[in-house]
Amino acid sequence: MSDPVPSPFRLRLPLLLLCVVGVALPCLGVKFPPITDLPQHLGQVRLLLEALHDPNSPYRIQPLTPYWGAHVVLLPLWLALPLEWVGSAAVLALGMLWTATVHVLAWRRGRSVDTAVLATLFFFSQVLYWGFIPLLAGWPVYGAWLLIIQAPRISPRRGLLLFVGAALLYWFHALWFALGMLTLVLHWARTRPGWRTVLLQGAAVVPVGVLALVWFSQLSQRGFTSRTAYLRDLGNRLSPSGFTAAALGGLRDSVEGPLVLLVVLWVALGLWQHRGALRREVDGALLPPGLLMVALALALPDIAQNTILMAERWMPFGLALVVLALPTPRLPARALHAWSAALLLLLSGFTSLVWRTYEEQDLSGFEASLEATPEGSRVMGLDYLVSSSLVRGRPYLQLFAWSHVLLGARNNFSFAWFAPNPVVFRKRRAPPWSWGVEWDTRMLKPERDFRHFDYLLVGLPEEMHAQFEATMPVRAVTQQGRWRLYRTALPPAEPTRPAATPDTAATP
Repeated sequence: MSDPVPSPFRLRLPLLLLCVVGVALPCLGVKFPPITDLPQHLGQVRLLLEALHDPNSPYRIQPLTPYWGAHVVLLPLWLALPLEWVGSAAVLALGMLWTATVHVLAWRRGRSVDTAVLATLFFFSQVLYWGFIPLLAGWPVYGAWLLIIQAPRISPRRGLLLFVGAALLYWFHALWFALGMLTLVLHWARTRPGWRTVLLQGAAVVPVGVLALVWFSQLSQRGFTSRTAYLRDLGNRLSPSGFTAAALGGLRDSVEGPLVLLVVLWVALGLWQHRGALRREVDGALLPPGLLMVALALALPDIAQNTILMAERWMPFGLALVVLALPTPRLPARALHAWSAALLLLLSGFTSLVWRTYEEQDLSGFEASLEATPEGSRVMGLDYLVSSSLVRGRPYLQLFAWSHVLLGARNNFSFAWFAPNPVVFRKRRAPPWSWGVEWDTRMLKPERDFRHFDYLLVGLPEEMHAQFEATMPVRAVTQQGRWRLYRTALPPAEPTRPAATPDTAATP
């Protein structure tokens, strides 16, 4: 298969560097990017180091759990950088990995470099904004898997490579392993390699599959289950707003809609102009898995097995592969470069502006509150703001966990309470305060809950802080901004023996 628009190294390198700049710009101006689960994943790194250094700590490490992808990215940054910059550096590293993956796939599969530039756009999606770090970290592993399974013949070396690839998919994220196995089946259906190859390749991945089944059964036994819910019907998912939200969906009132429309126009024009030679021009190795992910985004439930955005999370990955697989429009090379580069730089520039505004306005008072928090204290986070006028989703949901990341504070919620995480509590115990208050402050019982904490990190409209201080048993420590630190005015609670924790109490 030939490259529809020949792209020698001298052209690929400048556009690759352009993509690096595009994903880097938003990260360079902020300390606290609007990535919901990022501080909790960083908190897992702190707990990992604590568990390694102190065998008597209340935490234990699960080496075989399939959620280590985040640590592969975050741990080296934690060890190498000042803690206040680890968050933005983590987003930058994930952006570099995304960019490298789409460009390597384009290069190895002979696709136009402009398609790799367009595929880079989908890094800035709700997958990033919700902070699904293990999923993003596993994207390069899945990209390598797509190349590994293309080998026409099986051999001991190829069998070992398949086993290692399957093991890495599992270790980075359980969902990547499941998708990798579906992709392998799709590859068999497309190429019809013969039963001998199917059996040998299947045998190479079976041991990892057995491990995955054992792990999943144990997870279910530990109560890590939740309701399955369809919150959006097919019509909503296929609507322009629903499709845009799934493809990107990180920013409010932004350029995302026009950008997605221009990508669709690119795809439609390429298909129309090559309509007589699609069998030759379409990449048969990249299109089926891309379409599979798009189908999953349209068919899967929104919530399942304690997993939010179960369906939507696949759309950005799928669209990246579809864009890579389909032919580029028949336009002059400079026009294609300008088209793809303009879309990337527009999204990057707008994102940079929004992130900077978010940190200055939405997080006003937050850094000062952290600076006033003593190290190792007990801090409860209360998010009364819930939503942002700039960023979709729940950007403040886990914001209080930065006190754990930067100061070693103990919070009202930690990912250590969730069974599949790399570091969990040795004993599964329900906390003595209101469970799930980080999701819904209406569950708060101040007279009971505040006794278990030294400080409260509270997000409220500025004009409502005076009422909060007047009606709650607290004393203000900071006086400015939407986010303020309060000292609890209640005596500590008497030690109690907590009950067992149901993992279904909250949805990560």
